[in-house]
Amino acid sequence: MLILIAWILIYICQINRRKKNTAFVDSTLYVILFGYFVTELYSRVHLLKRNVIIFAWGCLCILSLFFILTCKKKTADYYEIRNIFKDKEYLKTRVVLGIIGVGILFLSAKSITANWDSMSYHMPRIMHWIQNATTAFYATSELRQITSPPLAEYLVMQVMMLTGNDKFVCVVQGMSYLLSARLVYIISCKMKMSKKYAYLAVFLFMMMPPAIAEAVTTQNDLFAALILLIFFYYYLDFIYCDNLTLSRENLFLSAKTGVTIALGYLAKSYVLIPMGILIIYLGGKTILRKEKVKNIVVICGVGIGTAVIGILPFFLENYRVYGSLLPKSQTDGIMPETFAPTLLIANCYKNVAQYFSTPYLAGFNEFLEKIGRGIEKLFRIDLNNAAIAKTEFHFPDSAGVYHHDLATNPVIMFLGTLVFLGILFKICKKSKLEEGMFFCITVGILVTAALSKYSIWKVRYFLAVSAVAVIFIAFFIEGIQDKYKWKETFIGIVLCLSFLNGYGALKYTKDAVQMGYYGNEDGDYSYFVNYKIRGNYNDISDYIGEKGFKEIGLYLQGNSYEYPLWVYLDQATRIEHVLVEDEYLSKLEDLSFIPDCIISIDKGECFLNKNMEYHGCQYVCQYVSLHDTQYGIFVKKGL
Repeated sequence: MLILIAWILIYICQINRRKKNTAFVDSTLYVILFGYFVTELYSRVHLLKRNVIIFAWGCLCILSLFFILTCKKKTADYYEIRNIFKDKEYLKTRVVLGIIGVGILFLSAKSITANWDSMSYHMPRIMHWIQNATTAFYATSELRQITSPPLAEYLVMQVMMLTGNDKFVCVVQGMSYLLSARLVYIISCKMKMSKKYAYLAVFLFMMMPPAIAEAVTTQNDLFAALILLIFFYYYLDFIYCDNLTLSRENLFLSAKTGVTIALGYLAKSYVLIPMGILIIYLGGKTILRKEKVKNIVVICGVGIGTAVIGILPFFLENYRVYGSLLPKSQTDGIMPETFAPTLLIANCYKNVAQYFSTPYLAGFNEFLEKIGRGIEKLFRIDLNNAAIAKTEFHFPDSAGVYHHDLATNPVIMFLGTLVFLGILFKICKKSKLEEGMFFCITVGILVTAALSKYSIWKVRYFLAVSAVAVIFIAFFIEGIQDKYKWKETFIGIVLCLSFLNGYGALKYTKDAVQMGYYGNEDGDYSYFVNYKIRGNYNDISDYIGEKGFKEIGLYLQGNSYEYPLWVYLDQATRIEHVLVEDEYLSKLEDLSFIPDCIISIDKGECFLNKNMEYHGCQYVCQYVSLHDTQYGIFVKKGL
């Protein structure tokens, strides 16, 4: 794959100039940034096409290879990289972690794109972008196709274009899992942890059920974790800096940090919360170090300016359509509709409690629920108030704790709590600087919980910040004073619990991927393994194929299972949403588009000869699915 080749070549090119760990982080950032830049550049001129994308990545590979061949100066790390497998220390550990990582990557390559989010907005928006040759906003009945951060899908789209199909779309998340694991190790070493505890941090990350579950989907939380880890790597250079000068290195570092902030917003806007808290902490430490005001202002200006430039294309598109840089529709259903302290505290508790929950510890979930009811009585509020909740407060069952939308993370939450207590009672002895950063991460989790309107599937929002939290957990476990004889026993218990939790997630995820091939209606590749609605799509596809319709309108309820229509109706020359209800997006409908037929799904019962009007043309229902009357086809009169 060209993207992977480009990353390898850029990494080799970077390692000629800087240390291998920095080269790894930089090359990862540059590949993501290049994918974003190419998408935005060609989108502006409506040239977002397969041959153009192949050409762009091919040119990057050739250019990187040229720099490698012409670079005469090679660092010691360049030669050291060839001897990586000769290092016998912790060889077995690396092999085990490597097997887990490669196994997850293999599962992601085999995974079928079949979860509802992928079918309703992750994948359909990509199909609209490819059809339109631009990522500009378009008329759609599913607002999340427009409002959801697009960066992960930019890369998924390019994977689809390069491979010519959707068989490897989950690899973006799978690679994010693998690269994030490596970044956890690199950051751990940068924080002066011994290899033993750096590998402990990696193991804790790789065994997190949310990370395993998301690695085989097209969701974007694991990709956002990768961006946050890159940010944190650069952040450490600033927090550990003793003298903030206006050197070229510091200015370039500030620019790279600004880029990660922009990419973080475009990957998952909630990662800005831990980023912002860490930056505030850095600002306070910088002021206490009595750095020159001029230096602080210039370096901050470079970082902020770079971040704004990175986010600007998305903001401008918002302004073009909505007349606002941050329209309300992008926060509806995501953030609470109130800032009442009591409701926000309740909301925070519910989200944290679900991430903490586990059905495998008898009575624990009931205990968490009782605390919630106690908060409800104490504050005299409704725990399920519509301003802070989309679903009722409850916990997933035994299988649900490993589901990609519901996966909890009790081991990390328990360990984080114990570490906090260890710091409080001075069992863990480490620098105040790291204690401050751990406090920032803890606050980041709590603020994210408070500002995420509760629903049972919102636990995904904590995945990114958890990836950073595991580093501090391992860091402070290392800091437990050696006088405590139970230290090694405690580490053993941590390893066992993490393994058991991770093994359950691995097994569940493997079975889910397998079921995609063997558990559906016809025993073949299927988008309907989780939802038995394939018959409706077969009916629609057969009828439209028989009639030879080429231009097709989609009259859908928001959150409809849209993506299979694009795959099944591959003979269509154009597919567009029609009769869009959103007052802003409806203005983007093409008035000259008069489709041959309109597919109606979940918009009410269809019956033969039912009439519909669109752009002055009359349409008549001529086909209703034998499986469900909510699925019908309206044909333009005269056809």
